[in-house]
Amino acid sequence: SNATVSSLFMLVVGIGMVTVTEIAFVAVGLVFGLLSAVLVAVQQPYAKVQMTTFNLNAAHVMYLQCPLASALLCLAIPTTEDPRTLPSFPFSSQALALIVGSSLSYITLGLSQMAIIG
Repeated sequence: SNATVSSLFMLVVGIGMVTVTEIAFVAVGLVFGLLSAVLVAVQQPYAKVQMTTFNLNAAHVMYLQCPLASALLCLAIPTTEDPRTLPSFPFSSQALALIVGSSLSYITLGLSQMAIIG
């Protein structure tokens, strides 16, 4: 629909603006930003169909999506990090707090998205 196309267009324009104003342009960041926009545009209608077909709530859909999201994230790590350096990462209390905070942000965002879709 026109609303979907226009909202996706605005998202792509936003990603382009952030990329242009970045101090150092990283093509991988642009690719991942555009890819995430496309994947979210596909995922949300799919989630709506699954929620209505199987009569699921937002928390259940998140529970079912977590293994797939984790697997895809693990596959993406080598494109941005050297996996050999991950075991030597200094897990300070600040780093751990940021990791937990980031995880909670993702869970909150995902649940709110599913609640809006459902």
